[in-house]
Amino acid sequence: MEEQNNWVYYLKLQKDLTDEFLTLDSKIKQNGKSLIPVTLGTLQEIVHDQSSLHLIIVIRTMREYSYFNRKVKKIMKYYIRSGKVSLYIASSFNGVNDTAIMKRDFYNFVKLPVSYKYLANMVSDMVDVKEFGVEKWPGGLRSSFQVAG
Repeated sequence: MEEQNNWVYYLKLQKDLTDEFLTLDSKIKQNGKSLIPVTLGTLQEIVHDQSSLHLIIVIRTMREYSYFNRKVKKIMKYYIRSGKVSLYIASSFNGVNDTAIMKRDFYNFVKLPVSYKYLANMVSDMVDVKEFGVEKWPGGLRSSFQVAG
């Protein structure tokens, strides 16, 4: 199960894997994570079995954007609200304008164009923060004063 903490899923918006996936996969492997391509149907099965996961969606073309709006957007809103999916979207189009989703820590939007190295580092850092508690305070209880008297 510890091995799955290093898994980051990549939602395929087309039938074939793109060159972007291969480049992003090589960059994310440099950070010790594995990028796993999934379709929407497979993703729904995985979310049903796991308590939480990290998902990257890269939207480059108008065809991918229309597929995202028709099929993926409502499902992702539900998963974000339930806290099952930490979503990282890189897109040339607008992000989700729902304020209820944007206030949560499960939605991250990056405007394209952006380098794959930056995107891979950002996602890896966020996975480390969420899964391994990198940003948590290591101390115990607060100290208290004893009043003599």
